[in-house]
Amino acid sequence: MPAQDFDNFEQNGLYFQLTLGRKLMETEHYHNYYELICVLSGSCVHSINGNASKQRQGEVRLLRPGDTHCFLSQERDTSLLSVSFFRSIADAFFRAYMLDGIDELTEPPLFSLTVSELLSCWRAGERALATEQSDNPRLVRLLIGQFMSALSLRCGRDISTANEPNETFLQALESMNELDAAAEGMPAFLRLSNFSHAQLCRYHFAASSISFENDGILPSPSGPTFKR
Repeated sequence: MPAQDFDNFEQNGLYFQLTLGRKLMETEHYHNYYELICVLSGSCVHSINGNASKQRQGEVRLLRPGDTHCFLSQERDTSLLSVSFFRSIADAFFRAYMLDGIDELTEPPLFSLTVSELLSCWRAGERALATEQSDNPRLVRLLIGQFMSALSLRCGRDISTANEPNETFLQALESMNELDAAAEGMPAFLRLSNFSHAQLCRYHFAASSISFENDGILPSPSGPTFKR
């Protein structure tokens, strides 16, 4: 089984493998860590928390600690890429990609990669397997980042409904109704919210109805509207 077998998994909290056609585990089980499971080729019937469904090429599941799962069947030459990581690592990625409500969803998120994203993740996994163990955690973190980016773009709006809106963001938005802040525009919003430009972009795609139009910011009934 081609896998990066970290002897110090408990210390670095990272583990990944490529199954490359091997038989997948049929025994129902669960983990105390997160696991991203991406179908690189073929398809399989994946049972999660007692609900079975077909997972196809390019589809990714994010299992949370305590989610039970097993594989009921698989097509010939089905290959998976699996990345496992501890809660502390997951929390850092969830904060960065505005996915904090992910544990409160009824079912583990399912999302699909584009062809280019799938190829990129496949190559990243092969590169990590071929890399010296000391340098591998950095590459695995980059791989997790690729998955989290895709997840936030495709599922972020649903995930964001699991929690109340970000309080800091709402306070900053309310402050932008003041004339001085509105006149200052985007710099004021960045200062008040303590968000970076990248975080605002992720918030736009993943967790809100923000639309970018012009420099500055004006309130709108459906949420903040940025002026270009």
